[in-house]
Amino acid sequence: MVNVLTKTLGLNWMDNEYSNIQASIGYITAVADEDSDGKLTRKNFGAPFDNYFHSYIWYGDQREQWSDATGGSYNFLATSTLSISGTFTVPPGVTELSMLLIGGGGGAAGTGQNGDSGRGGGGGGGGGLIYGTVATSPGATFYCYAGRGGTSGNTPTTSGGAGFSTYVREGSIAGNTIATANGGGGGVYALGSGINQSGRRAAGGSYSWNASYFTRGGGGTGGQGGFASYNSSGGAGGGAAGYSGNGGNGEGTNSGSNGSDGSGGGGGGGNSASSYCQGGGGTGIYGEGASGGRGQGGSGGGNGGTGNAASDGGNYGGGGGADDDDYYSSSGNGVGAGGAIRIVWGSPSIYFPNDNSAF
Repeated sequence: MVNVLTKTLGLNWMDNEYSNIQASIGYITAVADEDSDGKLTRKNFGAPFDNYFHSYIWYGDQREQWSDATGGSYNFLATSTLSISGTFTVPPGVTELSMLLIGGGGGAAGTGQNGDSGRGGGGGGGGGLIYGTVATSPGATFYCYAGRGGTSGNTPTTSGGAGFSTYVREGSIAGNTIATANGGGGGVYALGSGINQSGRRAAGGSYSWNASYFTRGGGGTGGQGGFASYNSSGGAGGGAAGYSGNGGNGEGTNSGSNGSDGSGGGGGGGNSASSYCQGGGGTGIYGEGASGGRGQGGSGGGNGGTGNAASDGGNYGGGGGADDDDYYSSSGNGVGAGGAIRIVWGSPSIYFPNDNSAF
């Protein structure tokens, strides 16, 4: 079911009118009068609804569209468990699109008691990011696929699942691939006592593009997941890639070693300590902002979760963190965050890494 809400905003929308809208169609995740000033604001956007004729369409499955006389946007927003796909049709009068793609974060490996000591699994890698422009024409179509996050391992000797890649293709699912942001690698399970764990960490997601269709503006590689270990805390999740830099690497072991902050607007690698690991920070989709510190989201992205069985990666593209080596859960550890696609257009043209958050 598609809910469509349109309004000519020569006058402000008053609170009582908003209440009637809320009661009749009930999609509060789409709009909210957050500051009670009589103007509706787009939730998570922060700009007032005024001056233009706008239409907002919420599809109920993590696809959304915003448009007005000056431009618009279309988002495909995956989750840790659900990839989102669909066809985007170029609106009338539009001849250029700016696209942002973020891959899904990888899931952490399993942890838990094994014999006389515990195995601390590795954290998942952060998703890659790419942005750029595509020359197009009204009525042209693009197949878009935003990849889900990776699953976590649910035994001490099970690795996590890789995050799913995010991509855009010309025309249909069978068309030429225009650009891809790869998902982060799944966390690697810990080896037994006395075995060197060096190098056992998940890779961050990379990116690629077809220069015949896509003019790349920038992007980065996701951060690596924290190292697996034996008789020590597992690895934290890697941060999602930035607009002009890479995601931070997740820490590992009780001492929280070998981690890093995000760069170029990317998410920071998660923390690790003797009792927990953290998911990697995600990267926001509204243009480049501040980079994330340890476990923090970059460019307005979500922070990584903290705590045993709660160390999921932050939106979008953060890698999942493992748990303490003495903790075991049959449901697994931290999962990777889903990826995303954001398409924007406007007059004058709007480009990443600064899309002005206008749409």
